Formats: sequence, C-alpha cells, structure tokens
Amino acid sequence: MNKSKQLQSISSHSNRPQKISEVLLNTFKLIRLNISLMVTISAYFGFLLSDKKHTPQLFIVLFAVMIHSFGTSMLNQYQEIEFDKKMERTKNRPLAKSMFNPKSALYLGIILILLSFIIPLTINKKFIFLMLLDNFIIYNCIYTPLKKKTSFALLIGSICGAIPPVIGWLVGNDYLSLKILLVATAFYMWQVPHFLFLTEKYKNEYKKAGFRILINETSAKKYNIILTTWLISYFLVLANTAIIILGQGILSDILISLETILILMLVIQNNNPAQKFRIINISIMVLIIFYIIKTIAL
Repeated sequence: MNKSKQLQSISSHSNRPQKISEVLLNTFKLIRLNISLMVTISAYFGFLLSDKKHTPQLFIVLFAVMIHSFGTSMLNQYQEIEFDKKMERTKNRPLAKSMFNPKSALYLGIILILLSFIIPLTINKKFIFLMLLDNFIIYNCIYTPLKKKTSFALLIGSICGAIPPVIGWLVGNDYLSLKILLVATAFYMWQVPHFLFLTEKYKNEYKKAGFRILINETSAKKYNIILTTWLISYFLVLANTAIIILGQGILSDILISLETILILMLVIQNNNPAQKFRIINISIMVLIIFYIIKTIAL
C-alpha cells in the first residue's frame, strides 16, 4: 500500500466516529427524541395519578407510547419534506436535508405506528389502542394537512397533547375520573400558547412555507386579545389542577395560586417569543416534576 492510500485509510478511520455521531444525531432529530421522551413522561405522569402499583403492563404501554411518538414524528417529517426545506428552522431536518431515504423513513414510521397499535391489544388494553389510533388520525391525518389551510387547525392538533396522560391513567383503570380529565384539559390548554409563541418567533418562515398561523391571519390587537384570554384560561385550569393533585391545605393552595399568577404575569409582560415559549413549557413541566417528587416522597 502506497503512502497516499495509507493516508486515505487513516483519514477514513478517523472520520468514522464523527459519521456515527452524525447518524445518531440525525436519527434523534427524525424521531424527535426530546419530544418523544416528554410524551412518554406525560403518560407515566398520568399513570402516577391513578395511584396504582407499577406492573409489567405499565412499561409495555410506555414502550408503545414511545415508539408511536417515533413513528408519527417520522411520518410527519415525510409529509412535510417540501415545506421543511423552505424554513430556516426546519431546513436541517434529516429528510429535508436528504440524510435518510424518505421512503425508508416512511415505511419504518408506519411499521412503528402499527406496532404501537398491536402492543396494547396483546395485553388486552383496547382503550389504549383506541387512544393511540385517535392520536395518529388527529396528528397525521387531520392536523398535518389542515394547518396549511387554516390557522385554527391548532385547536384540533392540540388534542394530541392531552392524550398521553390519559393513556397512562388507562393502564390501571377502565374509566376516566374528574382528576385525569382536568389534567388532560390543562395539557390541551398548554399546547395552544406553546405553539403560538413558536409561531411568533418564526412567523415569516411559516408564511414563506405556506402554513396558516393566527399571528399572520389577524390584526395584532385581535391576536393579543385571543392570546391573553387563552393564557388566563389556561393558568386558571393549571392552578385548579395543581391544587387538586398537589394541594394539601389552605397554605399550599395559596402558594400554588400565587405561583401560577406570577408565571402568568411573566408570560404576558414578556415581549420575547423565545422566552415566553420556555416559560410556558416550564409551567407544565413544574406540575409533572412536583407531582413525581411528591409521589416518591410518600
């Protein structure tokens, strides 16, 4: 082997770890690992609310929830390849950047979704199968195509945010209580400002890509009225939810109410969409984290 070939061989070996890390990074982006983990944690949160003991069925369902999230993410990115290419925020997504074969991603996504349907049926959890089926229909079949036609598609798509905790609850129950319905409502209400703050930051990109979003469809005055009204409603639901699942007395209820009002004021008075996006996400995460800590402590 001559010197040139030796150098090429050495270069090829030295670049291999970098290539592996790039493949992993793009795979994580394709399955939206961070969001999929959050979805799975939300399902686990719903299970904890039921006060049932941990069983093998729980982990089987959580696995189904996770691979379902992987699959719907892959399918969604396949559905929006051409739109993702037009946006600065999404142009580096794996399929938009041709890092993976789109057809392969589509087929694998469908396989994962189908597998997520089969798993709960094998443990006789028909309601969980129906919830996952509903999530797929709403997210991939209705919301994804509809958001190019109307800004109010968000009200339908946000239902997907309420489904994971309900799935967790259904691991140990065959009914829905007021507690889990209130939690699901809080998750639904949270999804709307979560997305609106994202569109505030990237409103020009969404317009360029052809997505219909509220901030581009109405006047600034009407948008602020709608957003403020929704935020107040969300934080009222969040405060009541926190009081029901966390509160253990008048002092606790007062502290939760004051904390909720403080977070609401921080959001309303902030003009930075990125900061508002983080604050609104923290508001729902705090509820989950505090309840998990409370459960472990007891």
